[in-house]
Amino acid sequence: MSVLDEITQDIGQTLLRSAREQSSAWDYVGYTFRTQDGVTYDASGFLFHGRELQEFTLRKIGKHLGALHLRQRDTMRIEGDKAWIAAHSILRQSDAAFEQKFEFDDPNRWQISPATVGQQFDVLIGDVRP
Repeated sequence: MSVLDEITQDIGQTLLRSAREQSSAWDYVGYTFRTQDGVTYDASGFLFHGRELQEFTLRKIGKHLGALHLRQRDTMRIEGDKAWIAAHSILRQSDAAFEQKFEFDDPNRWQISPATVGQQFDVLIGDVRP
């Protein structure tokens, strides 16, 4: 298994464990990571049961996931090319399908704003799992 595969698998497993610890009823768990400089970052996690956003905290896993994403970004970076500035990870409970999307231009692609607060499921899940 490659280093990149190991990092990606660790991200998915960390999200899965945390979702199982925090809720018995969920369908999707996810994590959005944003960085401009590859050193500092901000991140948010989310958990959905159906289309309803559930309480989900990154308290126990936030630093670990942040470090994994920084390593993932460095590992994926191609010399001379622009590195991604946002990563969006989704795990579906029903079949443990895990998928990641990467953004190279718009760090706010998966950010919830006052204009999109009523469309959280579509913004956070729909782009990855239509």
